[in-house]
Amino acid sequence: MIVVSGRVRIDNLKENPNAKKVEQYYGTDASRFEGYSPVHHVNRDSVPTFVAWAEFENALIDVYCAELVFRLAEAKRKAPPMMWLPGHNHSSAIAHIGTSEDRLGKAIASFIRNPR
Repeated sequence: MIVVSGRVRIDNLKENPNAKKVEQYYGTDASRFEGYSPVHHVNRDSVPTFVAWAEFENALIDVYCAELVFRLAEAKRKAPPMMWLPGHNHSSAIAHIGTSEDRLGKAIASFIRNPR
């Protein structure tokens, strides 16, 4: 699995620019959000996962991606491959795939060739 700038925790917090859309899709009962959040569904048998996020993400995406890395590492007893992209924002990290600044694309291709 490849997660790039994923909102892997469901929330309707004020700083989430998509909070209203979250409520439209999942409802307003925040006590149920954890059950919907991918970070709560990793375990020792989770598929190999690569996680990447940019320095200038939408609010909390960096925190949640780091949490996913931690939870996968804790469950599998080994950290998954991950990448932090300095100088990039939520969109520019993907937009640079195939350009001269293609660190992310190369890392993804490497992961596909050799998932860990």
